Amino acid sequence: MQWVVEPAALDWVNERVSEFSANQVSSLVPSGFEAYARISHPHRVESAAVLVEVLRSYTGAGERCWFASWEGYGWVWGGIVTFSTDPATHGLSPEPDELPVPAKVRDGPRARRPHRGYVLYTGGLGDALVLGDLDYPWRHRTPIPAITTEVPDLWWPESRAWFVASDTDLEHCTYLGGTRVLVDQVVAEPRLDATPVDPCDPLL
Repeated sequence: MQWVVEPAALDWVNERVSEFSANQVSSLVPSGFEAYARISHPHRVESAAVLVEVLRSYTGAGERCWFASWEGYGWVWGGIVTFSTDPATHGLSPEPDELPVPAKVRDGPRARRPHRGYVLYTGGLGDALVLGDLDYPWRHRTPIPAITTEVPDLWWPESRAWFVASDTDLEHCTYLGGTRVLVDQVVAEPRLDATPVDPCDPLL
């Protein structure tokens, strides 16, 4: 994976989505795909791992993928430990070089949707699952897991053949746009609780 600063990365998405206030599938996933699906999940990272398996057949070998996480997550900035009973760690805050996101990305211009700003990284498709495994100094100094959102909110391949989207306010659903064949396979996958949806369907 590689953290990147690319303010224009979401411009194509913004051109093809509805207003977020519309609270519908097209508010998250761009228009223009043949089919869409909603994936319900109690554990997002487990569903994402299965989805990665399925998406491999629809992603070029070695194709670069883009991953976007909301800038407001505590792990981006470190946060202050306030729940420790240990006086040595209560109120502890990280040094800038102890965080998983490099300073040039944290402090640089954001890729934006009208309702959110995002930090970005690129990598292979499997890097959709890398956040929870990142190793960095702050992780060893705090008693609370610093990264609790282990899957990016938005991810897509360079070819834009498919698009996966969730949001910090949608804890138990992820949405997918892609070809009819891809969506049919996702819906038929027994390890996923997936159903077809229309772009105008409400977000759950």
